Amino acid sequence: KTSTIKKLVFKTYTPPPEVETAAVSHLLHALSETHEFDEVPVRHNEEQLNEALSETLPWGAKPPRVSGLDEGYVGRHFRKSDHSDIMLDPHTKCYLLLQA
Repeated sequence: KTSTIKKLVFKTYTPPPEVETAAVSHLLHALSETHEFDEVPVRHNEEQLNEALSETLPWGAKPPRVSGLDEGYVGRHFRKSDHSDIMLDPHTKCYLLLQA
């Protein structure tokens, strides 16, 4: 008898690194957007501390955009136009602290 051995070759899909990084960032952002963080206090002049902290963190105050994944998504604090208003948002504070 002749037996034939066939080998199955599987190629695992490996996403680009920026997709994986964005996924972690968006998970942290989704956690920070929950209603439990609505009442986190942002104290007097703390927006300046948040600004300084955001400059040292990998994603800053906003998660990175990945083309094709973020279409149509606008987080609660992305609607604000003024950058200082973003730093006063308790959800931004939580996102920064989760990154740290």
